[in-house]
Amino acid sequence: MTKPSITKDQMVKSSEAAKRFGTIRKRAKDQPLYITDNGNIDSVLLGYEYFEKMYKRLMELEEKEEERR
Repeated sequence: MTKPSITKDQMVKSSEAAKRFGTIRKRAKDQPLYITDNGNIDSVLLGYEYFEKMYKRLMELEEKEEERR
């Protein structure tokens, strides 16, 4: 599986996310943000619109997979 490419701007320390959640949440509407804990990606924050597109695509792929069986 290919991992998504992540820029330095998308990485947010968990301590920063906790202190500035409102700002971080707004930034996540533009692109997914990766919350790190001790330098390792722990969580991903994304806007709901992006999530809906991902979910819709996942459902389409699962339907195609079901049809093949």
